[in-house]
Amino acid sequence: MNKTLKTIYVFIAGIVTTIIAIILCKDKNVKSNVAKTDVKIDNNNQQIKDVDTKIDDVVKQKEQVIEDIKTQEQAVEELKEAKDTIEVKSAETVEDAKENILKKTNRGRKKKK
Repeated sequence: MNKTLKTIYVFIAGIVTTIIAIILCKDKNVKSNVAKTDVKIDNNNQQIKDVDTKIDDVVKQKEQVIEDIKTQEQAVEELKEAKDTIEVKSAETVEDAKENILKKTNRGRKKKK
């Protein structure tokens, strides 16, 4: 009977030890999975920060481009207005040029008596 009680105690101790070992292994797996998940979350947060800074840079560049376009549009409008206000002088005809040359020189003209 003593022998059977010892074997029962050993069997119960083995079962308890096995249950504790299983619980510890699962706990270790859960902790490692939690650690891996935390690392992934940190990496994702870093990637989100990087993307946010890139988005901010793109928004700033977009604002600068819009400002540049506005200044260029204003310059174009000013040039159009200046173009409209320019008066075109009519070109002198050949006869006017000939008369002008003759007027400045005494050649070709006869003096009046």
